[in-house]
Amino acid sequence: MKHHIVTKHICYFGVFAVTLWLAGLTTTGRAAGNEGCVILGNDDKPFTGQNHDPLFQILKSPGKCPGNVFDLRALLEKRGLTLHPSFVGNRGYDNPLPEGSFSFFEGVTGTLDGGKLAFGDFFFGHFTEATPARKPTTLSAQQEPDPGNLMIELIVWDSKKGWYNFYEMRGAGKAGVWYYRGDSMDIANDLAKLHRNTNPTQPVFGQTLRCSACHMHGGPIMKELSLPNNSWWRKDRPLPLGGLKVAPDIQPIFDKIVDAGDFSQWIKTGVDKLQASPSYRKARSKLTLQEQLRPLFCEMEVNIDSDLEPLTGSGEEVQVPVGFFVDPRLVPQGAPTIKISKKLYMSALTSFGSSFTDKDQGPRPTDPVDADHPWLTPVKAYSDTQAVDALVKQGLIDQAFVVAVLAVDMTRPMLFNSRSDLLLLVPQQFTPDWKDKFIENLRASKSPAAQELLKNLTSPERTVAFQQKQAQTLLEKVQAQVANQDYVTSLVRLLVQRRGEVFASVLSQDPLGQIFEPEFRVIFPNMSQLSKYLYPSGLSAQFWLTPDGKVETGEHNP
Repeated sequence: MKHHIVTKHICYFGVFAVTLWLAGLTTTGRAAGNEGCVILGNDDKPFTGQNHDPLFQILKSPGKCPGNVFDLRALLEKRGLTLHPSFVGNRGYDNPLPEGSFSFFEGVTGTLDGGKLAFGDFFFGHFTEATPARKPTTLSAQQEPDPGNLMIELIVWDSKKGWYNFYEMRGAGKAGVWYYRGDSMDIANDLAKLHRNTNPTQPVFGQTLRCSACHMHGGPIMKELSLPNNSWWRKDRPLPLGGLKVAPDIQPIFDKIVDAGDFSQWIKTGVDKLQASPSYRKARSKLTLQEQLRPLFCEMEVNIDSDLEPLTGSGEEVQVPVGFFVDPRLVPQGAPTIKISKKLYMSALTSFGSSFTDKDQGPRPTDPVDADHPWLTPVKAYSDTQAVDALVKQGLIDQAFVVAVLAVDMTRPMLFNSRSDLLLLVPQQFTPDWKDKFIENLRASKSPAAQELLKNLTSPERTVAFQQKQAQTLLEKVQAQVANQDYVTSLVRLLVQRRGEVFASVLSQDPLGQIFEPEFRVIFPNMSQLSKYLYPSGLSAQFWLTPDGKVETGEHNP
């Protein structure tokens, strides 16, 4: 879920207009009469359409309109629904003070008027803050109805559309006001030019939804989706609160926190449901062929992976996620798992001045040297891989085509790779012979990446097994070098660059928000000795991995 407490990206609605609408509402946001809540659209006028999701159904029922998250939770429970809250530390695992910045994300299940809400159908998020005026300092709900303040954000399955609707509650001075922001296909329209904009004078992003900046596939997201779900509450590793006292109003939520591993499975269920929806597939089939194939050639979303064990664990090795080296879809069974001496890893961190420092607080003596789990690295998103799998199931492409594309610039599994440029050589519109036209375009291109893909698609020896062998050989050559300190240091330097590439990527250039939310979340450690390699200083592939597993410096030319 996308979440901002600070209302920096709210240029698409006016606080003054919202205040005028409040004249017709009670202090809890209840509309006069029995028509239910007033739900505004992006034009700040009442939304007059009809959605078919459980939230819309509840909000439009007669009765008191929820004006904050506690009202909403009470109403959902009154309707017989079950809430499943999860909990994440927005500024790292061990940094609860002074902001007290955590987020609750809750799944909703149960039966509503005979219809079943399954895991993955309904999520909402809300936030916390520290209240120093209360002694001891208290972890409190961030539900002040200050003008523009984001109080709740929600993503709910619409059974008639066959995809998700997005809602918010925003403060407007006296109460929270409900907004319907748009749906999954509105996000698709917002992102029509992503990775495809050939005119630098034209905007890449549409302006319909703030959610488009993160939910680029139009479904639920959780960046730390895979175990160990770094910075999320796990039963075997609860988040420390640093002496914060939990406020009475959120204690009932806190008492029912679910394990992050369970919550991540519900996110995956939602992603899978969207990709399997016949109506969603039909709607996407009407998009350009380039837009349909974009998740294969380019990134739409980003996940974060890491070693399974915390840095403070007793293990003597750090396991590097395979997605750091190569797309996991290219890796055959039996390929080596890359494990590096923790001593060598820590030495590299020290040489680069690593410290998990909250930029808003500055360095502190108690700051850990790294995130809770070592080797936090951006990896290809689960939603991207599922979108590609859906295209295979539909018969638009086959697995051999997928592997042929992923094998181009293999050691750059995501971001700043030459593979993304090949998307523009895909025909705009689907025709039965589109693959032949694509091959003709590749043959006419002088791009080394185009020539590589041409070989992958036309050479009989470049089979799936051939490309898997290439990936396995790469990992074997990496494993043969990891006992060397200089080599490990070079890999860590590459890791830092990979993190910076996310912030430099077009994925982070939406004016309504950034996928890693740098003003709200602290995810990666700071490397004081590597500042010149970090965005926004500029990235031009200063470091890159060769097929021999070596880290080279210079202009990247696969």
